[in-house]
Amino acid sequence: MHAHEFWLAYQSSGLSCLPATQATSLQTVADLKIEIQNKEQIPLQEQLLVFNAQPLRNTARLCDYGIGHDSSLNLVRVMPLELKIMTARAKWNIRLQPQDTVAEIKTFVNEKMSIPVEQMLFICRGKPLEDGPTLQEMGVQSGDQVALILRLKGCGQFIVETDEGDSFRVDGACADRTVADVKTAIRDRTGPHDRQ
Repeated sequence: MHAHEFWLAYQSSGLSCLPATQATSLQTVADLKIEIQNKEQIPLQEQLLVFNAQPLRNTARLCDYGIGHDSSLNLVRVMPLELKIMTARAKWNIRLQPQDTVAEIKTFVNEKMSIPVEQMLFICRGKPLEDGPTLQEMGVQSGDQVALILRLKGCGQFIVETDEGDSFRVDGACADRTVADVKTAIRDRTGPHDRQ
């Protein structure tokens, strides 16, 4: 597939047509948003680009939507989601768009901690977040806390975090291990506790 350069017009809701920007068919939506941010000073997290009544995903290329010469996009300003991402070792605040997916959260955590994305599982309000749907479709709201659970290879290991902030790994989900075995392994590492 060849990249074709063209000028792309976009309109902002409530405003007249903004100056056209040069684009290529292989350019991603995220790259286009960066250009809009640089030209219009509209933060990335507040941009929602729409083409033919369809919101555009950041990771898609313009050609994936059939956007080309003389196409016109609508730019809608949205309020970003403010999420708290929690791992056993760190906590971050992250700003995302309602139409973002778990992929954006995985990319963020991967950049911060170098955890392979295939080992990440995110839980929000007791429910696992799926890879495909948007955060909005899964009911994620601004202010939600999102916990990272690691899917470790092998015999099902758990990362245990103590009240003192220490963390360690415990073998767990093997077919021949019981909950009592896992509790014993934790007790061996931390000493006796009333709660487990």
